[in-house]
Amino acid sequence: MFVLSSDNAMSCNDALAVSDKVYAMMGVERGHSLPSYTSIGSYTIVYLTAHDETVCGKCATRYDDDSDPITFASTYDEGDSLYCAVCEGEIESSYGPLENEEG
Repeated sequence: MFVLSSDNAMSCNDALAVSDKVYAMMGVERGHSLPSYTSIGSYTIVYLTAHDETVCGKCATRYDDDSDPITFASTYDEGDSLYCAVCEGEIESSYGPLENEEG
């Protein structure tokens, strides 16, 4: 089982290689769904395209825009919700929004 974190995030510029690497990294065979959460800890996983668009796991599985390939995958630990560029669904961070510290 593979656990994705920012320490082992992947990046690549070749669209076909990205797809192969993403599937291999997640331990998922092509044709099966890419995860939206890590297998241990259920941390949120986000996928980013070459043009910095955010894509959810469900949409990353069937994403086929060669002009803007997915080039990065990582956990999204804290911050405001993001929205998938494909389905416009909300992607919540693992720990929620950042809290302002007052000094």
